[in-house]
Amino acid sequence: MAQPVVSLPPKNPFEQAQTLHKEGRLQQAKELYEQLLDTQPQHTEALHYLGLLHVQLGQRDKGIDLIRQSLSLDPNQFAALANLAPVLKEAGRMEEAEVCFNAALVLKKDAPELWNNLGNMQMSLNKLPEAIASYQQALALNPKMAAAANQLAVAFILDNQFSAALQAADQALAVDPKMADAHDTRGSALRRLGRLNEALASYDKALSLNPEQIGYIDSRCSVLEDMERYAQAIPGLQHIRSREPDFKCIAGRLLYAQRRCLSWSGIQTLTQQVVDNTLAGRLSSEPFNMLTFSDRADVQLACARQSIADTRPKQRKHLPIRSRQPGEKIRVAYVSADLREHAVAYLMAGVFEQHDRSQFEITAIALKPAENSPMGHRVKAAFDYFLDVSDWSDAQIIDHMRQHGYDIAVDLMGLTFGARPGIWAQGIAPVQVSYLGYPGTTGAAYMDCILADDMVIPPEQQQYYSEKVVYLPDCFQANDRKRVIADHSPTRAELGLPDDTFIFCCFNNLYKIGPETFDSWARILIQVPDSVLWLVENQEAVRQRAQQEALARGIAPERLFFAPRATYPEHLARMRQADLFLDTLPFNAGTTASDALWAGLPVLTCPGRAFAARMAASLLRAVGIPELIVPDQTRYEALAVDLAHHPDKLLSLRQRLADQRLQCPLFDTPQFTRNLETAYKNML
Repeated sequence: MAQPVVSLPPKNPFEQAQTLHKEGRLQQAKELYEQLLDTQPQHTEALHYLGLLHVQLGQRDKGIDLIRQSLSLDPNQFAALANLAPVLKEAGRMEEAEVCFNAALVLKKDAPELWNNLGNMQMSLNKLPEAIASYQQALALNPKMAAAANQLAVAFILDNQFSAALQAADQALAVDPKMADAHDTRGSALRRLGRLNEALASYDKALSLNPEQIGYIDSRCSVLEDMERYAQAIPGLQHIRSREPDFKCIAGRLLYAQRRCLSWSGIQTLTQQVVDNTLAGRLSSEPFNMLTFSDRADVQLACARQSIADTRPKQRKHLPIRSRQPGEKIRVAYVSADLREHAVAYLMAGVFEQHDRSQFEITAIALKPAENSPMGHRVKAAFDYFLDVSDWSDAQIIDHMRQHGYDIAVDLMGLTFGARPGIWAQGIAPVQVSYLGYPGTTGAAYMDCILADDMVIPPEQQQYYSEKVVYLPDCFQANDRKRVIADHSPTRAELGLPDDTFIFCCFNNLYKIGPETFDSWARILIQVPDSVLWLVENQEAVRQRAQQEALARGIAPERLFFAPRATYPEHLARMRQADLFLDTLPFNAGTTASDALWAGLPVLTCPGRAFAARMAASLLRAVGIPELIVPDQTRYEALAVDLAHHPDKLLSLRQRLADQRLQCPLFDTPQFTRNLETAYKNML
């Protein structure tokens, strides 16, 4: 028996349009929406969905106007608000999008997807605390939303809350173990926590799930760079550059890695490309790396500004200078992650101890926890207050510093890894000072001053520094006259060095040595046949590269010697067995040069044009041996050869160093501290 025919009521025009819309028959749906609006121009849903359809057809502005028209008739349409918000975000109208998200959430607070989308929106606006709260709300409503957990981890990383980031990434992976993004995010949290081997394993897992994702390759290269495994990083960096030549800083990172490995093939061409791109306004290198590539102050300023612009800092809040009562102390905060066994602490420890406590209150804002080491203990004891903020967000640090009322905050890190530029960008003290840890301009309008001397920043070079240059007398560099030299001074034989030969040395990190410097050293060694070159390097592959480069320049590989890593006092003691320290350009020895002079080892330098290229000259002037500052490479080589051939001249220099060590300005820590305090007073 045939089934009876049931007559269904015809769909109304809006329902018909909706059906066509859902089926992807956009043109037909559009015609129906428009026909409906011809007869019912205030049909809110038709306006809303016609607007959405225009967006789908690529007519975004028309679509936004139609959805807004719908909302003007009925502001309480959840679906219209939820659909409009991401369209506004795509259009770059971030503030409007955020308003839409919030309006939608007023109508429906229990929508985890919407909270997640709001968090993404707030991330785009660099509103990290708000984004974190939104992701947490999404996860409270739906703990299994892996995407929200991963984005929460990303937000925590950007806010420098690395332990919390690791927990959030683990939450995402508990829901979706094959979520490659979460493995990558987990690796980034571990990397910032210093757990580098675990970070590498997480990055490898992400790559195993998506081998061609450039972001994952970049992450893996970054941790290999942290581990100083540059030879392993180079293939990945080259792969990224071949696929995306404009990937952030990729050319500079590859160039730096090649310098670390003494892999100099094509290095001059790549260096010029990095410099040219920087001057053309394209960020091609991290600012610190640029110091090793070029001694042009204008290039370094351009690079720093590009790097700072890329961080999208918030507007600085300018805090008023505090009115102090007579006798009230000046509050100075030193901000650093390097208050440990690090070059900055080696130089500054004596200054921290020598500060006049009747006039100054000294606080450490430690971006890493106190270190269980001799220098870690000494530095911690030197401060009136030592505040470990390693687990604090930027907002927490900013709140503390503003509430405490520091008069001056001193950044001992500048544009180096682990710094917290976000706190400086928003304002943590009336006067913000860049000093010591980064020998160049930050390019940042939010840094008020840079401490220098007229050797490292000649007055005519001030135009290339975004900060006001505050000149210290004698020398820019603090020094600790208590630095300990080991009691046992090893013999040359104990160090594996020949007894009856002239020893040129350079204890700078090898990234400061380029082919031009090595060419110069080879010419010196050729003119002094009975001489060797003593370097610092603990990687066999790099030692072999140095020997190959020497051989290519006519120098027998056995004339190169390599010092292994040693404790700081032992390193100072062994320096005495060298005859002459050969400085590098464009990035001079800094702490290493003052170490050598403290140990009685003369340093020969040829100053360049910018701060980092003029440090050794400043030290030599302050130690009273300006004749070891030469104006060009020809005279650099000639003086090195002359001193090797005339041991009496060298002996005289060493004797002057010994006689003047405790009398010269370079190592007069109490006087340097008074000069520094005078500079601080003049800033207020």
